[in-house]
Amino acid sequence: MANRLIDDRIPNSGEWLRCLIGNATRGNIAEHVRFCREAIATGESDLVAGAVESLGWMRRFEGKGKLPDEAWNLIFTAVADADERVFRAAMQFLWINDNEPTQRDWDLLGTFADPGTDELRELLARRCLDLLQDGSPPPGSPLIEKVLSVCIGVQSVDSANFDFVLRGIAERFPAEVYHYFWKRIECGAESSDGNYSAVPLEVETYPFRNISRQPEVAELIETLTERLLNGRDLDVGETRLLRAVLRRSEDIAESFMGLIGKVSTHEQLHTMIDFSKNNLGWPLILSEPDLARALLLKSRSVGGEDAHRATFKRLSLLSGCRSSANGEPDPEWHGILESAERLAHRFSDEPDLGPLYRAAVEFERSAIERNRQDHVDRRGRR
Repeated sequence: MANRLIDDRIPNSGEWLRCLIGNATRGNIAEHVRFCREAIATGESDLVAGAVESLGWMRRFEGKGKLPDEAWNLIFTAVADADERVFRAAMQFLWINDNEPTQRDWDLLGTFADPGTDELRELLARRCLDLLQDGSPPPGSPLIEKVLSVCIGVQSVDSANFDFVLRGIAERFPAEVYHYFWKRIECGAESSDGNYSAVPLEVETYPFRNISRQPEVAELIETLTERLLNGRDLDVGETRLLRAVLRRSEDIAESFMGLIGKVSTHEQLHTMIDFSKNNLGWPLILSEPDLARALLLKSRSVGGEDAHRATFKRLSLLSGCRSSANGEPDPEWHGILESAERLAHRFSDEPDLGPLYRAAVEFERSAIERNRQDHVDRRGRR
């Protein structure tokens, strides 16, 4: 029956072929490979895919994770210029192996060009993460970069599945994922598609630890900070990525101190303050009081007391997310207030930071009371 499917090149018979070959050749790897060779030689997409899937199951259950060289050669022949059906079969081949992956798995992953749809691009990245998590020796950077380059065309990086995959790859290859987002920004700038989302909304929570001193990343940081301080606005994605790597550097305060040291005007100082605030995350000056002190001191040197008062006001209005339920602040809002209170007590005798954190506490307490009163007023109007 398997021979007939192959000889007559019957379309849409890949699943049948896989089952028939598996049953007919159980325990005989050489015969299994022969059937698959003949199926792949037909060039019929569904038969080729069935053969690839069949070799995957044989590898798992009979080969204990291993395949003869001829079988591997057949796999690489089959996926050359793969259409969607064969591409999916190859992704299944990589997935169903229940043993430690080999270098050939990585080589296979790196053969694919852009499969043409976001679903398939994300599937390729998912298999990359699977191989990383399955205990195989990690590949070199060029292969990871190749896989990520195929995913440049993905419209949005904020889907839950793709975000999970990219975070997983970034755990092992943070610099490569960071550069991937920069390339997406370049691609988005050249695209007229308004739906293209280059950088995740929460990219600042990605594991970009300790990459700021890598030469390529350091060069990007230098270029962007020069633009930032010289009045050439960064777009939203560029701002997020620059903030992400600085917040994940070896010493956050040191990274921002280096930028503050370049400030020479009141306008640049305001730019730095606004940049340091992340409206989606924890207020930076609550975790880095030395940064707050440096900004206040710099304000006097570039603009005297007027600049100091303006800087004081900007810093005392803490960034971060706040929400409430039934008029009561959520845990994050409580956390912001409690942290500000601790710092106000810690620096109570310091002439710069003491007043700053007391002002922040006063503002947060007032905001919480206004929120409670607004809740009462809304209930009263029902």
